[in-house]
Amino acid sequence: MRRHISYLAVIAVACFVAACGPKLPQIRVWRPWLRSLEADNVGAAARLQTVVQGLTEPLLGDEDLIHQSLKENLDRLLQRRGFQIVGDNPDYEVRLTYAVKREDKLEIATNSYASSALGIAVARKVGVLAYRSAGATAVSVGEEAAYVHTFSVEFFSSGGRAIWKGEATWDSRELDVLSSISSPLQLALSGLPSDPLYVPLVPAVKVTHGFNYYTENCLHKWLTCPALPYSIAFPSISSRDYKKKWTPNGIKKEFLIPNDVKNPEALEAYVDLISTAEYALPTGIKKWNDPTDVNLWKKAKLGGRYRLGADGQVVNVIIELSGSADGYTVGKAYIATDAQYGTFETDLLRWKQALKDYYDFYEK
Repeated sequence: MRRHISYLAVIAVACFVAACGPKLPQIRVWRPWLRSLEADNVGAAARLQTVVQGLTEPLLGDEDLIHQSLKENLDRLLQRRGFQIVGDNPDYEVRLTYAVKREDKLEIATNSYASSALGIAVARKVGVLAYRSAGATAVSVGEEAAYVHTFSVEFFSSGGRAIWKGEATWDSRELDVLSSISSPLQLALSGLPSDPLYVPLVPAVKVTHGFNYYTENCLHKWLTCPALPYSIAFPSISSRDYKKKWTPNGIKKEFLIPNDVKNPEALEAYVDLISTAEYALPTGIKKWNDPTDVNLWKKAKLGGRYRLGADGQVVNVIIELSGSADGYTVGKAYIATDAQYGTFETDLLRWKQALKDYYDFYEK
């Protein structure tokens, strides 16, 4: 009898651990429609001259200021790939053309009402009806403002020949092209060569302002990563994350960023890495015998090198992610030692090789 009870206890503990452990996220992030075409290879570290043109159809007036902002965004993304932005004698002219058009859509909403007033359709964000009962049903049809965003990025040789083209389109409720184009633009440019030795520069966060930065730019925000199909959130601030501070009025609790988010001076680098990483290392399963096993992605790692602060000190950044139903949560973010980062790079190379081996179908 004791053995039987012990066996049941082991099963119960195992089920509890499995339920509380990392899960494969279920909600995939939005992605625009993308396509790239290539007539010839674009030279790595080439000299580029960029031009922006386009129109936001519902708005009036000149869009020169929008063009300038988009050009700065385009130049920054190209420079991160190791390209040089020049004013004359370029190897290629890069032309960003965009358009925003309003195309309103019909929206049909169905609400169920119970006589007890307990069962009402929950918010659209969740997309789940928490309680349904037999009652009256109301259907409303309305028109909702919607906008179609489209852009293309084209590379032309000095002779005017088209070399490379990346393009994207997506529907949005947002009219402003500046607030929505960064992620699709990076995804479109990911097909271009990249310089692995390029190290981006990010500002260091003041030691005194780490909590302020965290609450403004990290807390309660879902971020998207080009390398992962699921959203990423930083951990919430716990009631345990505080230190006691003596004041003239007595002891006061001063809340801190979560303990697993180390080195707050690198917070800008953490946000940038999540927003721009084009490779992720799956760590849900130790062995990669089957790279298509979705359980690999219950956990993942991101890594990158940054020049941090005004002095440009090079630091290694690693972010460890743990999956839940809604997406990933940052389990740990820190400035890694050279040895830790070297291990990450070695594992990432092994993962890439595992993918190549798996899809190497044909005899040479």
